[in-house]
Amino acid sequence: MVEMQNRQANYLIKSLKNLKNDPCDFTIEDVLMFTFDIGRMNCIFKQSDQELIGSLINDSIKQIDKWIFKRGNRFDRNNAPYNLMLRSGIQFMLDSFKDFTVCNNEKLQDTFKLFKETQSIEKFDEALQNWKISNATPNEDDFIFTLEELSRPQNVPESHHWWL
Repeated sequence: MVEMQNRQANYLIKSLKNLKNDPCDFTIEDVLMFTFDIGRMNCIFKQSDQELIGSLINDSIKQIDKWIFKRGNRFDRNNAPYNLMLRSGIQFMLDSFKDFTVCNNEKLQDTFKLFKETQSIEKFDEALQNWKISNATPNEDDFIFTLEELSRPQNVPESHHWWL
C-alpha cells in the first residue's frame, strides 16, 4: 500500500511539473485525476513531497483556476462520470493539500482563496447541478450512463454531494 501511495505521489508530482512547464487542459486533468485517486487512497505524504506539491500547485494555480472556470462554462453532459471524478479531485486537493507549505509560512489554503475570488468552483458546481436536474429528462443525443457510473464511489466522502 505504501508503495502504491508513493507511486501515486510521484505521478502527481510529475504531472504538476509538466503543468508548470507546459500548461494544457490534459495535464490539469491528469493532476486532478491523480488527486482523485490519492484522495480515495487517503495517502500520507512525506514532508518533502508536501513542500514540492505545495510549491508546484501554487505555481500553477491560475491555470488550474482558469481550467475549472472553463469546465463550468463548457460543461459536456456526455462526460458526466469523468466530470464527477474531476470535481472530486478538486475537492480532495482542497481538503487534503490545504496545509501543505508553499513557502515560508504560507500554506496552500491561502493559495486556494483564488477559487473563491473567481468563483470558478461555484461555476463548475452550478454546471454539475444543472446537469443533475436535466439528467432526469435526457436528450436523444445524450449518452446514457448506468447508476453505478454516476454514484459516489467507495472511499469518496459523502460531502462530495455532486455524485448521485
